[in-house]
Amino acid sequence: MMDVEGWISWLRRKKAPTTIYVYTAYMRKYIDFCEARRLDPERVESVDEWVGHMQKKGLTPATINTQFYAVASYFTYIGRGQEVLRVVRPSVKQRRIEIYQLDEAWRLIDLAGTNPHIKAILTLLLINGLRLGEALTLHIDDILQPNWSRPPSEWEPYTIEGTPCIYVTREKVREGIDFGLEPTQEEVIEAVRNTLRAREDLQGGAWRELKRSVNLPKEDRPHRWYLFYSPHSPRGYYDPSGVRKHLGRLCRILGIPYRSPHKLRHTRATHIIAETGDLAAAQQFLRHRSIATTMRYVHLAPQLLIKKIPKVERPEASGSEEKDINSGEEKEE
Repeated sequence: MMDVEGWISWLRRKKAPTTIYVYTAYMRKYIDFCEARRLDPERVESVDEWVGHMQKKGLTPATINTQFYAVASYFTYIGRGQEVLRVVRPSVKQRRIEIYQLDEAWRLIDLAGTNPHIKAILTLLLINGLRLGEALTLHIDDILQPNWSRPPSEWEPYTIEGTPCIYVTREKVREGIDFGLEPTQEEVIEAVRNTLRAREDLQGGAWRELKRSVNLPKEDRPHRWYLFYSPHSPRGYYDPSGVRKHLGRLCRILGIPYRSPHKLRHTRATHIIAETGDLAAAQQFLRHRSIATTMRYVHLAPQLLIKKIPKVERPEASGSEEKDINSGEEKEE
């Protein structure tokens, strides 16, 4: 009998809510597949058969691998992670990273000003380099410190030495460093305040529900705690597909080729590397597991990065050395 509940609880310590939502959906598909064929879902051979089934259906290698890793996480949970990784899967070609130019990104954010929620989301993606799921699952008190004498839009930000900071739960990190206080900019704080002012559910003191549940674990809080709360979504926050549609519309208005919201994170990574030339700083800021992942961004700004690399200067030879060399050459002749 699969311990799905235990697996989900284990995921909550490692993954963001969006990732857990996707993983459980793929796990449901896998379990349905096994039940239809009377296979034991905890056997690696069943996973192998399922991968083969997806290939026959014509799913792309990227889709197959995404669904496989969701199920593989369960095998990691039960201590058989290395065993399931032996399942043969189609290889995924490394795609070239695409970005928005920095001026394009700011133009998109400015144009989104008529929708404060979308503007705040895009601002977080660009300035803090968040993944879309990380931004959408932020709680209000991840950005602003609760002050129950005022409405949330008037709460103050967290600061370190005068610099505003936010708490971020990162989706793809090693255990133990997935949550922390990260520096941000005033543009983020102002965009967040605007989106809170626009939320009708926080008008007239209705925000007091937040006070009653502030000490609960995040997964047990009312959905109203989500910064980008949506009463129409079963997850309680904005649907990622809606953000993509909004961004696509903004790109069409400005005549900019559409790239996914995640490309704003790539823009931020490229900007850090170009401005500092410090791959280690970029890796830490973006919470990459490996410096090799950060290295993928270097080719996007070679003309800027090369400014950070000192030239190899040829040392000037002294007169005596030149004389010795010349005299040696004369002797050889």
